[in-house]
Amino acid sequence: MMGVFRQGLVSVIAGFALGGSCADVAHAVQAFGARTVVVPAIRAEVEPDAEPTSNWAAFQKQLEEFVARPATEDLAVIQEVRAMGKSAPPPFLMEMGKRIARTDSSEGAYWYRLGWVQSLYTAGRCKDRSALGGLTIAFMTVARDRALVQAVDAPDLRLPALERILQEDGPMEGSKTSAWWLCSHGMQAMTAAMSGSTELSLSDWFAAEDDTQRLAAEAELADGLQQLMARDRAALATSRPGQTN
Repeated sequence: MMGVFRQGLVSVIAGFALGGSCADVAHAVQAFGARTVVVPAIRAEVEPDAEPTSNWAAFQKQLEEFVARPATEDLAVIQEVRAMGKSAPPPFLMEMGKRIARTDSSEGAYWYRLGWVQSLYTAGRCKDRSALGGLTIAFMTVARDRALVQAVDAPDLRLPALERILQEDGPMEGSKTSAWWLCSHGMQAMTAAMSGSTELSLSDWFAAEDDTQRLAAEAELADGLQQLMARDRAALATSRPGQTN
């Protein structure tokens, strides 16, 4: 199970997230504005200093709605995501970046890749590893505009975006929204709800900073990013002989 992050990175790098489509999600229950959030029949304690967020179903419904909006609403979508600030779930940054790229490919690639990195980092906070399947669904949802995503994800845009992200102070931890948007996708939350539980404590679903599984996942993510950047540098060196990258 420790290799799941590396497998996820390889899948996205290989373009797996560019294919397929997602089924419509069921009607979602909106989040409470308190220190707990709601999934059907169950609550979850939110981690300290995090912004309460919707459960998986409500998150995915909102993401689907954002992605479905036409290009004529690009400016409105961008403004709405920016207004969320650090409370924006990371896949929303990916969708914003995709739309920014229509007029500024470099800036768009940065936001798209920042949301991708933060999503993978968020996954390391989920104790229930089955929740990671939500990443594939979210990435596939954002990637429905295949041509635009492929353009944003070209090595000459992706490499400087990743370099910029890694040069910044704590970009992976930059999202202040609770990891519950993703962790609530797991079997643990579903099973608890079906068994009649009314609340999950923080220790039930959230991996602490010293959790060995979380540390291993973060190490694999850092290693995967370096490998991706090395491949991009090699690809650019081949396509641009005589140039220094």
